[in-house]
Formats: sequence, C-alpha cells, structure tokens
Amino acid sequence: MPSRLFRIFFIFSFFIVPLCKVHAQTFDSLALKPKRLIVLTGLLSTGYVSSLLVLNEFWYKPFPKSKFYFFNDNAEWNQMDKFGHAFSGYLLSRLSYEGFNWTGLKDEKAIVYGSLVSFLYLSNIEVLDGFSSKWGASFGDVLGNTFGAALFVTQQFAWDEQKVLLKVSTHRKKYSGDLKNRAQQLFGDNFLERSLKDYNAQTYWLSFNMASLFNTPKDFPQWLNVALGYGSEGLLGVFENKWNNDGVLLDRTDIKRYRQYYVTLDIDWAKIPTHKKGLKVLFKIFRLIKLPFPTVEMNSVNGAKFHWLYF
Repeated sequence: MPSRLFRIFFIFSFFIVPLCKVHAQTFDSLALKPKRLIVLTGLLSTGYVSSLLVLNEFWYKPFPKSKFYFFNDNAEWNQMDKFGHAFSGYLLSRLSYEGFNWTGLKDEKAIVYGSLVSFLYLSNIEVLDGFSSKWGASFGDVLGNTFGAALFVTQQFAWDEQKVLLKVSTHRKKYSGDLKNRAQQLFGDNFLERSLKDYNAQTYWLSFNMASLFNTPKDFPQWLNVALGYGSEGLLGVFENKWNNDGVLLDRTDIKRYRQYYVTLDIDWAKIPTHKKGLKVLFKIFRLIKLPFPTVEMNSVNGAKFHWLYF
C-alpha cells in the first residue's frame, strides 16, 4: 500500500507541475506569479501524499488487501455519508480554485484545475477503498464527489459566483446509558472525532442567496440567504440499530432511525463589503459553515418542530 501511495503521489506531482507550465504561456505574464504557483504545487503535493499516508496507516492498514471491487453502500447511514462526500467535493474544488486564483491563473483555468484536483484526490481515495477487503469502492461516493464539484464548477462558469452554497454544521450530541459506549465505539470521544463521524449531529445545507437569485428590491439585504438542511437521527448502526458487543447481540431497533429536514435563514458573508484582508479571509471560512439561526425542523416522528437556535 505505501508503494502504491507514493506512485500516486508522484503521478500527481508530475501531472500538476507540467500542466501549470504548459498553460503558463497562455496567461498574462503580469498576472501570473510563478513563485506562488510553485508554493501552491508544493502545498498540494505535500497535502496529498501526507493525507493518504495517514489514511493508509489508520484506515486501510489494519485490514487485508483484496482485488479491486465495488460495494453498494447507498443504503448506509440514511445517505448522510453521501452528503459528506458531496460537501468534500465542493469544499476541495473551492479551496483549490482559490489557490490557483491566488497564483494569478486566469479564472477559467483556475476553475478547471481546482475541480480537477478535487476529483483526482477523492477518486484516488475510492481506488484505495476498492483495494481494501473492509471497504470497497462505491458508485454512490463517486456520485457524491462529482455532485459537490459540479455544484461549484457550474455556478462559477455560469455566474462567476456561488449563489447556492453547500455548508455543514455539527454539534456535540449527548448519549447516555449503553448508548454512550456505542457512541464512543462508533464516533470516538473527542469533539474533532465526533464532528467528523457522528452523523446524528451533522446537518448539510444548501444556502440560497435571495438577492443573487431573484429580482429583489434595492433595499433588500444582499447578504440574506434561505437555507434548506438535511440531517438524520437514531443512527447507531450502518443499516440498522443492531450490533455485537463482546459476542453479545444488542438489539436497539426500538430506537427509530429517521430523516430530518430544516428551513432557516443564513448569511452570505461574501456579500458584506469590507476592505480588511483579515475579515475577507474570515468571511470565506464562514461561507463554509452554517451558523446558528432560528430553525424549523420537519421529520416523520415529531412532525414540525421549532428550534430557537439550531446548529
């Protein structure tokens, strides 16, 4: 596995660097910043190989390898993991685009290269999954990755801005009794692990900027968004709430697994004018995270439910 990771890393390095060099002559020489291009290439390459090595050590290494195969996991976790893949595709496309844009590349090239980096990276993870006896490659994961990248690319080409943002929010969910041990087993114990693994605490959002999408009055707040969210509750197993605990089968199918749908307001921080570089960076980070707002939740268990603040 490590040798395969290094081969992928070198393919990635030799692909990105020549790609930038070949097209550099087509860019405005006054706009292109070669030193920044070298820095970005180094960061992408280093991040790529180091993250895959970490994944190999903690994710793939404990399990034997196998021939490449696909596994249909579309029914797992009420599809929360697929929303996570879509967010990853969107996030990596945006971050890579911002990086290439920072180097001075023309906007169209930055969009293409940014989405390409995202697609290659996430696709290679699927390849690694496909060679693991534990996981297997997933068409659903590939579809989620592609949707996230496509959401960014199509908007950037069509409007030169992101009128619809893909965001995520998470909170620390408390478990009690025997569920506490199960939650630690599945999702970890610290906040970072929980924020990445606990699907019961995650919500994914599509946040629509009203002023950009509709012909609103001039005095309408340009930063105001309406957000639609998706989450899930009662997920204590992959397909159902049954699991083995030291050889004992625990059946908690009494805990209902259900989907949650949300409607709330949101802020597009890019629509708030500022000349301060620090605030601009902060606003870009905030554009990825759904901040708390009064929220209406709808689900099949409780019907409609109002939250004074939901995160």
